[in-house]
Amino acid sequence: MSNTAKTGLILLLVFVVLFLGLSIFLAISNQSLNQQNTALQSERDSLRKKEKALNQENGELKENKKALEENIKSLSAERENLGKQIADLGEQKRTADEQLQQAQAKADEMSSKVQEAEDSTEKYKKRLEEAQSAQEELAKKLKESQDAKPAVQEAPAPDASAASDGNAEYWAGVIKQKAALEVEVNKLKTELSDSSVKLVDLKQKSSDMSIQLDSLKAEKEQVEQEMRYKEEMVNNLSLELARSKNQKKEVETRLEQVGKDNIDLRKEMQRLIASKSALEKSVVQITQQKEQVQSELGKTESVIQSKIDEIWQIKDSLDKTIKNTSFNYPKDDKNGAVELPAIVVSSKPEAVSGHGISGKVVSVNEENHFVIIDAGENKGVALGDVFYVYKGQDQAARLEVIQVRKDISAADIKEQKVKISVGDTVR
Repeated sequence: MSNTAKTGLILLLVFVVLFLGLSIFLAISNQSLNQQNTALQSERDSLRKKEKALNQENGELKENKKALEENIKSLSAERENLGKQIADLGEQKRTADEQLQQAQAKADEMSSKVQEAEDSTEKYKKRLEEAQSAQEELAKKLKESQDAKPAVQEAPAPDASAASDGNAEYWAGVIKQKAALEVEVNKLKTELSDSSVKLVDLKQKSSDMSIQLDSLKAEKEQVEQEMRYKEEMVNNLSLELARSKNQKKEVETRLEQVGKDNIDLRKEMQRLIASKSALEKSVVQITQQKEQVQSELGKTESVIQSKIDEIWQIKDSLDKTIKNTSFNYPKDDKNGAVELPAIVVSSKPEAVSGHGISGKVVSVNEENHFVIIDAGENKGVALGDVFYVYKGQDQAARLEVIQVRKDISAADIKEQKVKISVGDTVR
């Protein structure tokens, strides 16, 4: 296989490798973008779940806040009701205290009356005993006077001078005194009986007043106990109300925090959506670039194939020309190459470089002593044009164009100072 075919195959392989490398790079990039997109999708789903959980927690917190507000209202109403009940109980306590004081005063008054009645009864008893003792003494004296002769006796009530007037008058006065004493004794007995009845009534009233006083004391104690119970309930309700208010404050704080978290999640969602959109745009751009590169690679491949076809055509044409030549070519003493005479296709005289066209050597055929350059009809190259090969700034050879195609040309090597290589500059 000639160097031209090898060069074409190498270029084709280079383009194929580049195409495969770019395809692999684009596939890896696409896969990486897909993985990033999947990760963003999962992260977005996770954020949506978190947002859903936060919304659910927000709803629960709102319900708890509403229940706490209702509980606070209920506790406040119950506290106000208990306050009214405590006020009513205080009024009842004051009324019971007044009634108790009145009952105590009545009891004291009744006790004084009972004491007075007892004193009066004792007084009546003493008077009755004195009257009875006087009556007994008088009866004893009468009995003694009836058993013995009348004698002059000392009597407290009858006049002593009356005894001297006669026994009849004396005994009449004694009987009269006895009758008066009996009347007084009966009167004292009646008063004593009335006083005893009155004393019994007063004792009964005192007992009733004591019972009423005990009942009022018990009622007062019950009112005081109920007041203490209500006050304890009010204190407990106050504590419960304060606790509910604290819970409400905590719920409001938690609601505020949940709102902030929700806002942050929404911002994160927006950022992820923007990132996803950017990735999708990148995927679309990379896909378009991949298609564009594939299209350009296809065009380049077709151009390379056409150039290879042209090179083969030139080679075939040159081989035919060389086969039709029957003389021997002198060899160059410097490099041992066979110097081909100029294949003149037209009668155009040899031109001197100065046309301003430049290019590169793309293939060197040392066997047939010609080169292929990448300049053709599209750059204005014509048959017979003279070009010079340069390695850097040094002139290496002189060429003359023997065939022209659209993008390439074949040039015969006329003079060669240094070996020509692929990539040398031609101008």
